[in-house]
Amino acid sequence: MKINKLSFFYVLLFYVLCTFSLDIYAQNKTKEKEEGGIEVVGERDRPDFVRLKPEEINKMPGTFGDSLKAVFNIPGIAPIFQNYTNAGFQSAMATGLNPTAPNNKSPDISNSQRGFLVMRGAGTRANQFYYDGLPLIYPFHADGITSVLNNNAIRSLEIYSGTYSARYGFATGGVIAVEGFKKKNDSVVLNLNTFLVDGYVFKNISKNLNVNVSGRKYYPNYVLGRIPDLVPNQTFVSDYSDYQFRINWDIDNQNSITLSSFGTKDYRHPFAANKQYKPKYDSMESINDALIVDRNFRTDGVQYVWKPFEAVSNTMNISRSYFEERTQNSTYLLNTSQGALAALAQGLQKANTLGNNFSEDLRYFEDVMELNLFKKILNLKA
Repeated sequence: MKINKLSFFYVLLFYVLCTFSLDIYAQNKTKEKEEGGIEVVGERDRPDFVRLKPEEINKMPGTFGDSLKAVFNIPGIAPIFQNYTNAGFQSAMATGLNPTAPNNKSPDISNSQRGFLVMRGAGTRANQFYYDGLPLIYPFHADGITSVLNNNAIRSLEIYSGTYSARYGFATGGVIAVEGFKKKNDSVVLNLNTFLVDGYVFKNISKNLNVNVSGRKYYPNYVLGRIPDLVPNQTFVSDYSDYQFRINWDIDNQNSITLSSFGTKDYRHPFAANKQYKPKYDSMESINDALIVDRNFRTDGVQYVWKPFEAVSNTMNISRSYFEERTQNSTYLLNTSQGALAALAQGLQKANTLGNNFSEDLRYFEDVMELNLFKKILNLKA
């Protein structure tokens, strides 16, 4: 079969146009400056895009010292509150990077693989979180108490509620892109209080090589365990820890590579389950499911940036994100074998306990080439 050269050209042109995204920035034509006049230049964000820096985040109410929670203050974004009824954590999780799918189950806790928030009316699984180009599939942890990322590691937050780049095409609700520091002065931060300790270190090993490490540990059992008689029976405690590690190397003016790793470990259980003391039971012991939870999350990734010319750059991201959850669901019944009055006196008794294990392994690869033909006018991405 003979292929028409003209038809082949049109097919090739169609493929190229479908592969590239085109950004055109309009500028008003201005007159020449008058001598002695004052020229004022300003920038304004698009209405569907918000960029927040640490100094702006610190002024926002309701963040409680957690920078990532600043997204809840953006118009059009609302968090979903905690609900312990009839669900495990995975009922709110998406598979891979798939968009929203119908699900009538109530989520176990106020966070999920997509941060457990609603953007523009879209469900949780329609949102995407990214940390320096790597998927952040578990942004908030420990029953929504805190975010995975250390405040000092966040350089800026970018919230896209619409018309975002084609590279975020898996999101049908919104995109939250977190940018970390690749250049910064040496710093050490340590916070310590009754229940929590966290630290952050940024160190410039050389002019072109730096590393930053942070970690956090929440230890309520150690403190509350000293006063067990003062803690209400079956009080639920979230025992958690998280960490971040990143090393950035600017090989030369054209090449740079960044290695990243971050993760969490969550454990929620009744205080009475503390092995140091004998469990206490009463007639009001909870009968809801998925109350005892053990979760682990970790992401490892590498980013390589090649910039042969000022107007051309290529970024490659490779990562693996692993999430594992184990829940314990117990059934409590009244033992009426000795009569109704005896059953009421004894209260609810544990009849059985079922365990549920869930895991997800996400492999991610992205290669983005950016071409700036005219500065601040035309931008092509593939």
